[in-house]
Amino acid sequence: MKKWASIPFERFENYIREYGQLLYICKYSVSNVNKLVVAEEIVQELGNILETSDDAESQARTLAHYREHAAFAQAEIDKGFPLLHAHAIVGLWGALEATIIDFMVAWLTNEPNAIQSDAFSKVKIPLSEFETLEKEERVRLLIDEVERSQRSQNKAGLSRFEALLATINLSSEIPDETQKTLYELFNIRNVVVHRASIVDRRLLAACPWLPYTNGEVIKISESDVERYTKAATQYCILVINRVKTYTESTKDIKDKRIETD
Repeated sequence: MKKWASIPFERFENYIREYGQLLYICKYSVSNVNKLVVAEEIVQELGNILETSDDAESQARTLAHYREHAAFAQAEIDKGFPLLHAHAIVGLWGALEATIIDFMVAWLTNEPNAIQSDAFSKVKIPLSEFETLEKEERVRLLIDEVERSQRSQNKAGLSRFEALLATINLSSEIPDETQKTLYELFNIRNVVVHRASIVDRRLLAACPWLPYTNGEVIKISESDVERYTKAATQYCILVINRVKTYTESTKDIKDKRIETD
């Protein structure tokens, strides 16, 4: 697989690793806030004993501040960090979306015949606007226009990505479980972003298997994040394998032409 084609997926892999580390650090830090409160209380007692502490009013405010954070931390621990996980899945879907779009840009920039497909040849863009853009910006504009003409931006889950990949003959079958999981992620992400994590009838109609009721607040667990991350990674691997198959088949055709000549 050519380097330019693999870069978007390498970035996705790095993102997955980094946000996994960030989740761990955040949870570890929150889980230890109570220890900070205990430490502050010890410092206070030592200060009283040694008569070197700040004035009583300032000290009380500081301790109240620590206790407030400790109470919030404990509440998040008890609930299983749903707010943190909600932010994680929003970032996950955004990273997956960026990966597929960046790959499309790389493919159309480096594969000269790809942009000659019917989907792109039918795009109409004012020449004055097109001429002012850099090469990559032109390709991104073309992708936007193709999506607009196909209305693929309104497609749910992986359907949007597959509609785009179909324009360069890289769309194919997706395992049912992967498709279902990422369709679920897409819809839950929308509820988190647009509905403040409050379940609505649209989500229940789209994903009837979810154990929620209308008006309930979604609580995303650690296992949910892991499940969505696994499905997103599997989809990226699937696209990578399509590229490898395409590259190998193209190479075989070129080799046969050389032999014929």
